[in-house]
Amino acid sequence: VAPLSAVPSQTDPTRGGFPAAEVLLGLWVLGALAAGSLAGVRLVRASHIVGRAKPAPAHLAPVVEQLAAELGTRVLPVRITDRAMPPSLWGVGRHPTIVIPEHLVNTLSPDQLRALIAHELTHAARRDHWIRWFELLVTTVHWWNPIAWWGRRQLQRAEERSCDARVVATFPELSRPYAESLI
Repeated sequence: VAPLSAVPSQTDPTRGGFPAAEVLLGLWVLGALAAGSLAGVRLVRASHIVGRAKPAPAHLAPVVEQLAAELGTRVLPVRITDRAMPPSLWGVGRHPTIVIPEHLVNTLSPDQLRALIAHELTHAARRDHWIRWFELLVTTVHWWNPIAWWGRRQLQRAEERSCDARVVATFPELSRPYAESLI
C-alpha cells in the first residue's frame, strides 16, 4: 500500500492536463447568465412601456367584449402605447394585457382594429404567453445551441399562423381588412 503522500491529488499542479470540463462549465454558466440578463433587461424595458401605456379609449371596450365572447375567451384589458412596437399580448404578471401602439389605433379602420384585437385575444386563449416563458427558459439554458433558437423561431411562426387562421375562420368578414392591416 502506497503512503497517502504518494497518491496524486486532483488539485496537484504537477499532474498536468487541461481542465476542459471546468472551462466548458464556466463558459456555459457565463453564457446562460448573459442570455438570462439580456432577457431580463428586455423584460424590464417592456414592463416600463406597458406600465406607461394608457387605457384604451372607451369605444374599444364593447369591441373587446364582443370579440372575446365570439372567440370563447375572457375579456382582457387593452392598453395604448405611444412607443413604436408591434401589437402584442403582454403576459407578465397575473393578468395578460393587450398592448397596441397608438398610431395603429388612429390609422386602422374599425374592422382592421377588430381583427388585430381578435388576433391578440386568440394568443391569450391559446395561452401563448405561457409558452414564451418556456421558450425563455430553454434558450437561456441552451444559449449555445442554434437548434434551440431555430425551434423558438419556428414555434413563434406556427403560433402566428395558427392565430391568423383562427381569426379568419371565426370572422370571415374580416379576412380582407385583416390582410390589409398585416401589410
